[in-house]
Amino acid sequence: MVTPSGEVGSVGVYMMHFDWSQRMEADGVRTTIIKAGRHKAEGHPYAPLGDDAQAHFQSLVDDHYRTFVRNVAKGRGTSTAAVLGQGRTFTAHRAVERGMADRVATLDDVIAEAQKGRVPARRRRAEISASTPSTLRTANSPRLTRPSGH
Repeated sequence: MVTPSGEVGSVGVYMMHFDWSQRMEADGVRTTIIKAGRHKAEGHPYAPLGDDAQAHFQSLVDDHYRTFVRNVAKGRGTSTAAVLGQGRTFTAHRAVERGMADRVATLDDVIAEAQKGRVPARRRRAEISASTPSTLRTANSPRLTRPSGH
């Protein structure tokens, strides 16, 4: 469910690196990093990010992105293609069209339905599909894991 003025999406992952080396140099501060392991301090903010480190961090972001998209699709009971938005958000109606939300409704609508004892559409579909093992989804299925996504 998404509110009429809501937005859904932003399925993506990002990481930032801050390079403070020039600022620190201008302030007369020099950093010495003492470490064990060639990559241990990789990505620290006191030097530019090297090509090798950037490639490694990009691979981590890509791995988290694949996991995040797969888990969102699984939680929504849809394909990964349906949730791919390349990090963009979508208005309520477009999110429903893309399968990223079940329907558009206000909070008042949802509360009124709950008070009448109505079962949300998503749960009804899950209970109906329980008779078909290949599409079994339960109301207690995990929605998302907690990857480093946003």
